Amino acid sequence: SWIVTRSMRPVVAALLPALALAYTPSSFLGQNTNGRAMTRRTAAPSALVMREGPIGVGVIGAGRIGVVHLEALASCPDARPVIISNPTVSKAEAAAKKFNVPNWTGDDMEVINHPDVEAVWICSPSSFHADQIKACAAAGKHVFCEKPIATDLPETIEAINACKVAHPAASPTCMERLVPTDGARPLPATDHGCVRYPATPDPATPARQIADVKLMTALQRRFDPNFARVREAITNNEIGSPIVAKLCSRDPAPPPFSYVEGSGGIFKDMAVHDLDMSRFLMGEEPEAILAYGACMIDKEIEKLPGAEAYDTASVIIKYPGGKHAFIDVCRQAPYGYDQRAEVLGTKGMIQTDNMYPNTARVYTNSFTGNADMPYDFFMSRYKEAYIRESEAFCKALVNDEPSPCSGEV
Repeated sequence: SWIVTRSMRPVVAALLPALALAYTPSSFLGQNTNGRAMTRRTAAPSALVMREGPIGVGVIGAGRIGVVHLEALASCPDARPVIISNPTVSKAEAAAKKFNVPNWTGDDMEVINHPDVEAVWICSPSSFHADQIKACAAAGKHVFCEKPIATDLPETIEAINACKVAHPAASPTCMERLVPTDGARPLPATDHGCVRYPATPDPATPARQIADVKLMTALQRRFDPNFARVREAITNNEIGSPIVAKLCSRDPAPPPFSYVEGSGGIFKDMAVHDLDMSRFLMGEEPEAILAYGACMIDKEIEKLPGAEAYDTASVIIKYPGGKHAFIDVCRQAPYGYDQRAEVLGTKGMIQTDNMYPNTARVYTNSFTGNADMPYDFFMSRYKEAYIRESEAFCKALVNDEPSPCSGEV
C-alpha cells in the first residue's frame, strides 16, 4: 500500500508517537506491596523548586526499557534515583535492589508525588504516557518520556502543552499553541484511569502560572557518537550542503505477535527513529513522504490492521530544495542488529558502519571478516547513547537550559 502526503509537519508529528520498547503488560494499574489494586490519585500541585546537588529522579516502569534507563541514571553524576514503580511490584523491587534505589512501589502516582522526586522518567506502556506526563506537569515535576509522548497527535499536543501550563484548565487556548494546520481541535474530557482533565476551563479552578516543566523525548540515536558525528559533519560544512541521506534499521528477529498487535505498526514502532534522524540530519521539516510496507517474514501478522501487518518497509522523504532521505527498515536481519547512516553532500560524503562489540577480524584460508557478529539488540548497541541522553537532560535541569530533545523539535 502506498501513502503520499503533503504538508508533512503534522503527519511526521503524528508518526513520531511510537511505541515504548519494553514488552510490558497492556494494563498499568498500580498495586501495593500486598498485591491489592490501588486507587488512582491525582498529582499533588507543587511549586517547581530545584534543590542543590543531584536531581532526585523517579522511574515509572521496571520493564526492559525501564531497567535500561535506570542503569543509565546510575552512571549519571547529576541524577539520584529515589523510587521506581511497576504494576508487578517484585520487578520494581528487583530493579531497586540491583541499582541501590531506596524505594519501590506498584503505584506510578507514588513516584510522581514523592517529595524527593524532581524529575520523572516515564518508561511505562505507550498508552499511559500522555496521562502520566500531564500528572507530572500538574505536580511540577520535570519529565523524561520514552517515545512516544502519546499514541495519537491530539494527545501528543495535549501532553506537550500540559508541560507549559500547570493544568490544561488554566488556559482555554493552551491547545492553540501547537494546533496543526489541518484544524485539529482539543480532545473532550477523558478518563483513562488516571487524572481527569476538562476540555474547557473550570471557573472554580484558579488560574496557574506557567509550570516551566521541562519535557524530553527519549530518541537516543541523537546522542549516539556515530550519528552525532554525521550531524557534526553537516553542521560544520565538512561535506557541504546535504543532497541525499540514507538510513538503515534492521532488527535481529521479529517481535512476538502480542507486541506487534496494538503497536501502531512498523512506521510508528520502528521507523520512528529513522524519521526523527532524517529530520535531525537534514535540519528541516519534510515537504512530502512516500511509504511502502509489506509482510515478508512473519505471515502471522498479516491479519493485523494497517501498518501492523508489515514487517518490512521503505520510506522516501522530500525536503525543501529537492533534498531526499531514504529509509529502509526490516524486523529481521539474521546477521544481527543493523544500524547505518550515510549522507551525500555537495563537497563529499559521510557514512557510518554497523557496530560490532569489537574490531577484531579473522583471516584464514576459508574466511576473512569480523571475528564476532554485530550487537544483538538495541540495549547493547546504544548503551552509551542512553547514558549520554540522561546526562544531557540532567545537565539541562541543573543549569536551567532548554530540553535537548523536546516534544516539539
